Amino acid sequence: MPTKHCPRCGQDKDLAEFHRTKRGTVLAYCRPCHREYCKQQQRKRRVVVLEHYGGNPPRCACCGEAHIEFLQIEHLKGAGHVHREELGTEMVTQWIVRHGFPPWFEILCANCNTARAYYGHCPHERG
Repeated sequence: MPTKHCPRCGQDKDLAEFHRTKRGTVLAYCRPCHREYCKQQQRKRRVVVLEHYGGNPPRCACCGEAHIEFLQIEHLKGAGHVHREELGTEMVTQWIVRHGFPPWFEILCANCNTARAYYGHCPHERG
């Protein structure tokens, strides 16, 4: 069986342990390393998007929550679920970066975003 060296983990692995592109090219990293690399890239892209729409450090536009783990991207035009369905496997953050950070997004914390979705308003907005 042919093997390939993964530069990320430093191991020689069977060729079956590597992803192939649609054209058949074997990727540089083995499957576990490629998966981890993609997760890291997604986290970096998410922070870039959060900072673009929510400032640095990013904050909820409604209540000011600043814990990145709680922050979400809100579609100001509504119908975020429709947009996510249209994207298929592409992530919203990836789409936002590709399309030059369109102005119809904002950052909300999970509580404010959920309240707007279920009740049409957030308790912070009622005063």
